[in-house]
Amino acid sequence: MTTASEVEIRAWAPDDKDCVAPADARLFPVIRTHAHLDQIEADHDLMSADLLACLRSPWYWLVNHCVTLDEDDKINPYKRFPPLVNLQGLADLWWWTGTRWPGLLLPKSRKEMVTWLISLLFFGECQFARGKRNMVQSYKLDESQAVIAKVKGVWERQPPWIRQPCNWTTTEARFSNDSVFIAAPGGAEQLQGPTLSGYFWDEVGDHEEAAQTFEAALPAVGSGRFVAVGRCPCSWWHDVLLADKIGT
Repeated sequence: MTTASEVEIRAWAPDDKDCVAPADARLFPVIRTHAHLDQIEADHDLMSADLLACLRSPWYWLVNHCVTLDEDDKINPYKRFPPLVNLQGLADLWWWTGTRWPGLLLPKSRKEMVTWLISLLFFGECQFARGKRNMVQSYKLDESQAVIAKVKGVWERQPPWIRQPCNWTTTEARFSNDSVFIAAPGGAEQLQGPTLSGYFWDEVGDHEEAAQTFEAALPAVGSGRFVAVGRCPCSWWHDVLLADKIGT
């Protein structure tokens, strides 16, 4: 099996000229059929090229190798991540967070795949980039663990030349490249630990200590990626999180 360590590239690094931001990537999948996958698996050079494309481009990996579970579809529940323009735009915002702007506060509705997208991006960064410590925090532990369980399913369904070695528990995915994706319950005290590379704050409107968690998360993530997602009214973000930050 080809491993990420065999390829010389700073994976998923916005400041690496060889990496491709989601907005600049091709919209549609390159790998279209199982027959195409079989063709790649039969050729070591094609496997290496496919892995290199994943290391360079989050969007390539998402639309070609992330098979998600749609519980509502009783006939075809397993689907590759959809190459939708709006999701590509959100992926690009994630890509530049911590580089061009400090963080993202994303309102969402159900069935928009925003949680899927952000959790897969933070997970994929751990799989391909070295030394990352990314966290998903929801208002209770079983909700955060559900994210870990979902991305584990995606990890298992990747082809073997893309899937990187990982040790799993119900609360973390720890890769051999010294990167880890962690699930945490709600509460500001969960941020009192090592500095995070990335922080995914899910369902923020359901957290009992939203303002305190926000205050704790800012120094914990430092200059890394900070993404908050929730079904919140437009005023919630300002009234609960931002009013004292912008002097209103």
